[in-house]
Amino acid sequence: MKTISYTPPPFTMENVVDWSGIWVQRRWDNQMQLRCPFCEDRKAHLNVNLTKGVFRCSRCGMGGGPLQFWAALQHKTTREAYKDLCERAGQSLSGKSRPRKNESAMPPAAAVPAQAPIQSPEKLDAAYRGLLDQLILGEIHTEKLLARGLLEQDLERLQYRSVPMGATDDIVANLLRQGIDLEGVPGFYRDPYSGDWRLDVRGSGILVPDRDAHGWIEALQVRMDDTSAGKFLNFTSADRNHGTQTSCCPHFAGVVPGMSSVLVTEGVMKADVARSLSVQLGRPLALVGLTGVANFGQFRRAIGELQQMQIPKVYLAFDMDAAVNENVRRARDKVMEMGAAAGLEMALLSWDPAYKGIDDLLLADLQNMKKSA
Repeated sequence: MKTISYTPPPFTMENVVDWSGIWVQRRWDNQMQLRCPFCEDRKAHLNVNLTKGVFRCSRCGMGGGPLQFWAALQHKTTREAYKDLCERAGQSLSGKSRPRKNESAMPPAAAVPAQAPIQSPEKLDAAYRGLLDQLILGEIHTEKLLARGLLEQDLERLQYRSVPMGATDDIVANLLRQGIDLEGVPGFYRDPYSGDWRLDVRGSGILVPDRDAHGWIEALQVRMDDTSAGKFLNFTSADRNHGTQTSCCPHFAGVVPGMSSVLVTEGVMKADVARSLSVQLGRPLALVGLTGVANFGQFRRAIGELQQMQIPKVYLAFDMDAAVNENVRRARDKVMEMGAAAGLEMALLSWDPAYKGIDDLLLADLQNMKKSA
């Protein structure tokens, strides 16, 4: 048997980020968050995983390893990028030198933590409800959510909770005692030394349940207290030992089968807030929240679920920054085309751009109603 040895390149993903000169907005453990240089990103959507040596922008979808990053940034071929990076690392190459086909910018497989496939929605729901039942919503977070227009009864019904920032071993132990299987649940991983299950906490904020059409919690998002790397991050353990990548779903708020129409907006929390405000105004809305304007995979799934629920019409209620952001406008138009191609009746909502989101508009309406009462 022929043995092929792995010779790592003289540069890493971290080196490439440093050499790019792009400002790192946030760094924790073995990850970085920065503004994507390949799209009009203003909220640090580009994630760099140093363990795996890869990057991906959740906004435009650009991703790959160090070679792909440098090649795209410098407008070079991967061969030219490899030579350039080697020279920067102090290893010169002759004109005929190039990486062999079996060489790559990825680390050996043994260096990448074992990953677990994601659980079924029912099992995810059981694990997340068990977790949320042990947590509370802090006073500061409660005040922020009430200021957005939610009612106290909404906070408990929606199961919004503050991310636990202290020791979490007891929380995990309680879940295991309940017979909850944590294998394949994003946000949980095994300690590589002890093998014990751990909760992957990456920053303080509000845990926001992402519920599917059945009401099952398929994922959690974190509304971050520190928004330098973006307002929302997924609750994940993708880069951990026996961790799992989050798979968010279209979030259903107040949607029941047979309705004449729903509103599709951007954001899980935005959909929850808009639903509550519309109920308080006496004109209840049913909403589907996507975790991003350009999350076409989620909308494709939502189309199928709306068709199963026999809901024929969709009002698109994305934020009004589409008027000034070409990327948002293109994503909005594609969503409109996807829905129409699937046979849904699509309509575009617009309002005074002084109110960015549908939730902002409804909150202003509610405040005006209370003043005039």
